[in-house]
Amino acid sequence: VKKNDTAFKNMVPAKLHDSSFNALMTIFIKDTDQNITVPSGTYSCFVYQFGIDDVPGEIGYISTAIGPIRKEFYGGKSNAGELYLESIRELISIK
Repeated sequence: VKKNDTAFKNMVPAKLHDSSFNALMTIFIKDTDQNITVPSGTYSCFVYQFGIDDVPGEIGYISTAIGPIRKEFYGGKSNAGELYLESIRELISIK
C-alpha cells in the first residue's frame, strides 16, 4: 500500500426498522513512514484514516514492528464544521 492510497472502499447496506440506508466507509492510508512519539517511545508508523462519508471516525498509527501505537477517535463535526476529537489511546509500555 502506498501513501494516499485507498485501502478499502465499499457501500455497506444496513436495515433498521424495515428501512434501509447506505453508508460509505473508507480506509485511507495517509502516510507510510511517519514518526510518532508516545509514552513507550518513538516509532515509524503508517497512518490510516477510517471513516464514514467525509467524517474520519478514527486515525490510527501502526508500527509494522510493534503493531498499534496510537489511535485518535473523532465524534463528528461541530456546528462550525470542524472535527472534534473524542479520545486518544496510546501505547504506554512494552513488556
